Amino acid sequence: MFRTINGTQRKINPSLVYDLIPMLRQTEWVEFEDRRAYYLVSSLNEDRDSPWHDKIGMVGGAGRIISLSSFMTALKKLLKRGHIFHTEDADFFEEALQLRVLMTYFKVLAAAYPREWNNKEFLLCKYVGVSAALNLFEDMIGDMGGVPLDVENREAILRHSIDRRSRPTPS
Repeated sequence: MFRTINGTQRKINPSLVYDLIPMLRQTEWVEFEDRRAYYLVSSLNEDRDSPWHDKIGMVGGAGRIISLSSFMTALKKLLKRGHIFHTEDADFFEEALQLRVLMTYFKVLAAAYPREWNNKEFLLCKYVGVSAALNLFEDMIGDMGGVPLDVENREAILRHSIDRRSRPTPS
């Protein structure tokens, strides 16, 4: 039996491992970053108002533009110490606020680049693009200098920042 199990062992898809997170009864077995990232990614995928609605390859969701594992890997960087979503307090308000800010950001990004959004010919919605977009997001939040995103014009602020950054710099 030992030889059979270890001789035929195969690596499993990381998305399968992440999809087990909500089923674990003992939350201390799961890293904070994994729990929070799973909540954010699955919420972006399930919300009908999200530009990511049904576009993330959750378990059994073949043919999507990005996998659960790739999206979580990109997002977990923001949850590490020294980054904008790092927190010692895992309360619901923080989670809901992070989801709302990400939802707004991705809506603006999808509207700014409609041809590239959800188009497999472009990298924007694949791991490389999502990772770069989240790095840009973190820089943009830093550039805002504490301006709260709850203000009425949060989409205008994000759109202005995206437009400003996407223009070539004069030589």
